[in-house]
Amino acid sequence: MLRSLALLPLLALAARAQAPVAEAKPDIPEGWIAVDRVETVTIYLRDRKAWVPPLRTDLKAGLKELYEVLQKQFGLGGEALVAGVGRTGLFKNTKRGAMHLVVFDDKAHHDAWAAKAGIDGEKHYAAEFRNTIGVWLDAGKISPEGWSGLWHDFTHQFFHLVLFTGAPAWLNEGLAEYFAYGNKRVKVAETKGFGERLERLKAARDAKTLPAPRDLLRVRKESFKRAHADAAWVLVHMMITHSNLTLNNIVAALAQLEGDAVDKLPGVINDLYRYGDLLVTGVLGGADKMQAGWDKHLENLFENPEHPKKQGLSIGEINGTILPDANGRMDKGIPLTDPASGVRYEGVRFVGLVHYRAPWDGRIRVTGASEDRHKDRSVNEVTLLEWTEVKSGRKIRVDNETFPTVGGAAWGLVIVTWEPSEGGSYRTTLKFRYP
Repeated sequence: MLRSLALLPLLALAARAQAPVAEAKPDIPEGWIAVDRVETVTIYLRDRKAWVPPLRTDLKAGLKELYEVLQKQFGLGGEALVAGVGRTGLFKNTKRGAMHLVVFDDKAHHDAWAAKAGIDGEKHYAAEFRNTIGVWLDAGKISPEGWSGLWHDFTHQFFHLVLFTGAPAWLNEGLAEYFAYGNKRVKVAETKGFGERLERLKAARDAKTLPAPRDLLRVRKESFKRAHADAAWVLVHMMITHSNLTLNNIVAALAQLEGDAVDKLPGVINDLYRYGDLLVTGVLGGADKMQAGWDKHLENLFENPEHPKKQGLSIGEINGTILPDANGRMDKGIPLTDPASGVRYEGVRFVGLVHYRAPWDGRIRVTGASEDRHKDRSVNEVTLLEWTEVKSGRKIRVDNETFPTVGGAAWGLVIVTWEPSEGGSYRTTLKFRYP
């Protein structure tokens, strides 16, 4: 089998939006004009005369630093930030990477704009994708608090480039909260927000009102509050401190699942939350060990907020993927005659097993098609297996049909459409070389 079911690079999964929604219209205040562009960000000011050093030099350099770090964190290449198309029809938009940065004269103007846009206060936590970001000037420059906000907001943008749905909320908001202060541009001693978060966490710990990690993992964005954001910051901080690669692999696994989605978007979102729950709980050794590790990391943050010491936390490996697998081969079948040309082809069929690997019961349907060396596919698909109810981990034999052919066919495609219970609808394609 050609296709590997290991975690796919995030680059192949990036820049998707729900069809047929077009690129979001930038929320630019009246009178603001575009003065420059950095990476995929257009910068807007009310007065072009203000676009001079040191503001211009500082902001452009800072945005380049931000892009370099976040592209690496999310595994995104520059081309993915300009255009990208998902593997299915449910998530598709070729202008997903465009972003807009509005620079306001002061914080009051920024806050008024945010309130009008409905993204002020707790409304912004794990919010929908927004391609417009605002920042304010303090004495003609961007303050540490302003830079913290920029890192937070741009992390959300990058997250939505990888996972259009923005789910799960704890991961979306936890990463944004982490990079708001986990960057070289912001010194936490110069900001109020970092210290205020630690004080909230201490007060909630003493009052025994801290959200437990096992409960945090399934909180939807519409219910996400500041307390959840604080707890998500601790969880993400712990994972990045001990194994950032594992956290990236979790994002990749979720993006791989979302990338195969074809229908039932609310179910897809449900799957992302419960799959994320299984992944994180699994790599941290279960709910109890996750809680113990989280508690210890929180204490380490209180002792040394900027550089908490590592603990003896054991982080396991992600055990593969939940996408269906197939084991078998392409074999000779009944010869076929092209009705248009009368040419007779060797018949080919797939002989093997389809493995349903979702951790929830569901149903599957299997179809087949062929593909040549130029990626041209047969127009029609043959049914290899009608809709069948399946249990988690079940293997079903498929060996009963001859494949359609295209001239010079080189591959047989086994296409599994699968729907976990209370979940979305997905379409996973596996390739097998013709004999």
